[in-house]
Amino acid sequence: MTGIAIAAATMAGTLNAVTTGVYPTLGALTLIFAFEAVIIGGLGSLWATLLGGTLLGVTQVLVSQVSVPYATLASQLLFLVVLVVRPQGLLGTPEAAG
Repeated sequence: MTGIAIAAATMAGTLNAVTTGVYPTLGALTLIFAFEAVIIGGLGSLWATLLGGTLLGVTQVLVSQVSVPYATLASQLLFLVVLVVRPQGLLGTPEAAG
């Protein structure tokens, strides 16, 4: 199982490097979006993380149709709204929030 995960990550990283290029600060924005996807969905569930990532992606695509510079801002606002309304995430349990 670990081998499959490593192979998938290697293939994804290679394809990403070929299409977008590689530079030193590449991981920072990706790490922020990954963190937001986990928190929006709720801790402790892969399906919740998938839901959070899907919501972030859909939000960015829809907002970028109107104004590209505001796509990242919209995802940050979604993150803040979810934290205010449901601090444990959309599919999280109150015990997971602390």
